[in-house]
Amino acid sequence: YEKLNWLVTDRGISEFVPLGDYYRNTLIYLRYLLIPLYFAVGFRIALTQGRHQALNNIWIMLTFALVLNLIYGLFKDEQRISGFFENTATLASLSILCIFLATKLKSSKKIIFTLLISGVTLLLSQTASAYLGLAVLLLLSIFNIKKPHIKSVFITIFISVVISTIGLIPSVIDFIGKYLYTGSLMNRLNTWGTIISYYDNYKVIMFGLGSFPLFADNLFIWLISGFGLSAFIFYIYLIKLGSNNKDCAIFISMIVWQGLLFPGFMMPYMLITTFIILGVLSVNKE
Repeated sequence: YEKLNWLVTDRGISEFVPLGDYYRNTLIYLRYLLIPLYFAVGFRIALTQGRHQALNNIWIMLTFALVLNLIYGLFKDEQRISGFFENTATLASLSILCIFLATKLKSSKKIIFTLLISGVTLLLSQTASAYLGLAVLLLLSIFNIKKPHIKSVFITIFISVVISTIGLIPSVIDFIGKYLYTGSLMNRLNTWGTIISYYDNYKVIMFGLGSFPLFADNLFIWLISGFGLSAFIFYIYLIKLGSNNKDCAIFISMIVWQGLLFPGFMMPYMLITTFIILGVLSVNKE
């Protein structure tokens, strides 16, 4: 309570951090136990329909959802478009997901259409995390980097540790805030910098137990707060899936890089979609 109270009263970020409670947080994290099931469903769909057809069907559904959200967002006349999600970063995540799928369908018409719809959505969402994820997707698609998912996992974990450490140094926070307008980044740094104080006993260190406030906008901190050191099992699972083929490796790389600023693909409401797609991508034959 004292740690959460410090975040809310001293740092004034009550709107940024939903406090919740550890019972509710733990129930949310338990959804991750179903990830192998979601993957198996996608793998089975690809075996039944064929890899290309399965990806095409998913692209149709998600692109249709993206168009609806874009229209709704334009109708609402928002400064930053968020659609039905009421969250700009979530809508932006859907945009780059549609772009990724379109590039796997080998249809210039679908790619152009997706780039048009997703491009407009990304520009109107003004979401840095999605821009980072898209940049990684484009770079890895152009350059032939071996095992990019392994490099991406280790680099993003290292960066996450560094930025959470920065949050513990008041002088660094004050310097950034004084000379650079960073918007919600300051709230992120303040939140990330408190995580180490939550690990006050071995149970939390090993299992997390949903001890941290919900929606800490960093994938590593999100997972480590929910699962403790057990979160590394999740990363090992991602590395294993990325070894299936290049498409899986690029997709996972995009996920973890975007996760530096927003773990959109790994939030509980997107787990099903993310791992069904990974299941489909893991099938190498049509």
